[in-house]
Amino acid sequence: MDHLTQNITQSEKTVAFLRDQIAILNALAAKKNESREAEEIKRLTSENEQLGKELSLLKENLQFYEVQNGITPVHVPKTKTEAVEQKKTEEPKQQQQQQQQQQQDGNKQGKKKEKQPKAENKQQQAPAAEAADINVSKLNMRVGKIVGVKKHPDADTLYVEDVDCGEGKNRTVVSGLVKSYTLEEMQDRVGIFLINLKPAKMRGVLSEGMIMCASSPEKVETLEVPAGATIGDRVECLAYPGPSDAQLNPKKKHWEAIQKDLMVTADGTASYKGDAFTIAGKGKCTAPTMRECIIK
Repeated sequence: MDHLTQNITQSEKTVAFLRDQIAILNALAAKKNESREAEEIKRLTSENEQLGKELSLLKENLQFYEVQNGITPVHVPKTKTEAVEQKKTEEPKQQQQQQQQQQQDGNKQGKKKEKQPKAENKQQQAPAAEAADINVSKLNMRVGKIVGVKKHPDADTLYVEDVDCGEGKNRTVVSGLVKSYTLEEMQDRVGIFLINLKPAKMRGVLSEGMIMCASSPEKVETLEVPAGATIGDRVECLAYPGPSDAQLNPKKKHWEAIQKDLMVTADGTASYKGDAFTIAGKGKCTAPTMRECIIK
């Protein structure tokens, strides 16, 4: 009987010991899971920050091209209060626009339609003639030098450049080249600048031009001018002579119509429909390393 009692006591001790071990193992497993969860949260947070930066860059590029296309940027409210205030401001404007449109429609219905075949023919011929005149000669591209450069105060991907294009005073140009060049590489850089785009604000800074670049999804690099080129020289295509526009009209989308035919050829020459970017008496403009890609 004593022997049996001893066995029972020993068994109870063993069971208690095993329970303690199980509790320790459970605690270790829970701690390990917490560590894994913390690492996963850290990884997801890092990915989210990276995606946020990429989204910010896309928004900046979209805003710039919207302005160049004559589209008025829309302010997106960040808070519920701001959204309510914006709605209060926009509703009267929308109602006024609707009333004006209704009034115009009523005036049109009240007028008798008259046949004007000659006028219609002239109207049809005018757009065709205008389309034929839309070519690279409309662009005022000049050799310029970046004499000062700094990071944009409100955008990590943008530089604000002070550019000498030989006009007697410098221009401010905002460029999204932070990922392509360092500040030191941008300083004193000579390139081709398009200076008759309509000035547009980029994150609060007015940009008065655009530096012309060879571009692909993987890489962007500024175009190079021939040896002997001087600040202020005009870059043109000899097959398309003519004076440039004082300022490109973004509503007519002339820049978009021309830009789609700006390319770097297989030998590295910057061109419009195959005709080289040229500085009279000095030579052709080129891309340093990129080939068969767009220019923008």
